[in-house]
Amino acid sequence: MAKKARAGKDIGEKGKTFEKIAKKHGAKFHYNTNVIGFECADSKIKEIKFDTHSKKVEKVIAGADYHFVEQNLIPQEYRRYNKEYWN
Repeated sequence: MAKKARAGKDIGEKGKTFEKIAKKHGAKFHYNTNVIGFECADSKIKEIKFDTHSKKVEKVIAGADYHFVEQNLIPQEYRRYNKEYWN
C-alpha cells in the first residue's frame, strides 16, 4: 500500500495566521484529505493526486517532513536524493 500524507486542521494560532495571509494571496487549503502523489513536468509539480481526485496546481507548499514528501510523493525521476542518502 502506498504511503499517504494526511492533511489535518489542528494548526494552532501560528498556523491560522499563516493560513489567513496565504488565503489573502490566493492559496487554497485541502484539509482532511490524503495526498498520494504529485504529477511533475519540467521539474515542477503540476498536479496533486489525492485519494479521491486530482487538482492542477501552479505552486505547492508541502508541510510534511521533507524525507516523506520526497521519497513518497515526488516521482522518482524528480527526487534530489536517493534511498541510500536517507539511511
